[in-house]
Amino acid sequence: MNFKAVGLVIFFVFVLTSCDAPLKNAANPNLYFDLKGILRYQRIQFKNINPKVEKVAMLNGKISKSHLNVVDWSKELKPFESVDINKSIYKGTFLSLSKTTDSALVNYYLKKSDVKADIQFLRVMFTKSNKLKSIEGMERGSNPVYSSERKYLISFDTSNLRLTSYQLIGWQGFRFFKRDSFSVKGVII
Repeated sequence: MNFKAVGLVIFFVFVLTSCDAPLKNAANPNLYFDLKGILRYQRIQFKNINPKVEKVAMLNGKISKSHLNVVDWSKELKPFESVDINKSIYKGTFLSLSKTTDSALVNYYLKKSDVKADIQFLRVMFTKSNKLKSIEGMERGSNPVYSSERKYLISFDTSNLRLTSYQLIGWQGFRFFKRDSFSVKGVII
């Protein structure tokens, strides 16, 4: 076995074991779930295995379907970084709540009502055995001229922390014009 393969195996073992629980930075306990780290891990994993994607996009009711054999994962997953609440600007912005059900542990990060921020919430769901299952978030922005809302959903295979699908749904528009609604869904095959 060559050194590159050994290094890759050690890296994956480290990442998989460190992603079993809600990710926090030990140096800064006020940070929230490490979405950016999860997305970085997916990019590395997919760069090595190069999976195909079935993608469906919709703009104002017009649907477009495509099958992607080569995917630029940096561009494909970049929109999901919008709901990364682990930025220093968001320190103290979110309430952190946890709920346990018969089949899952759910961590909610809810924007405090007295805080101005576009990100409204981040919901991170784990299996009972603490394996990441899904991440959902929403951002909403407005000013006197423009407003928008986007909902993000990322689902994972709990056996290997591999992304199985991703979805972005939303609308945007200028004040005196009709809103544009859109959605994009990718399923890894």
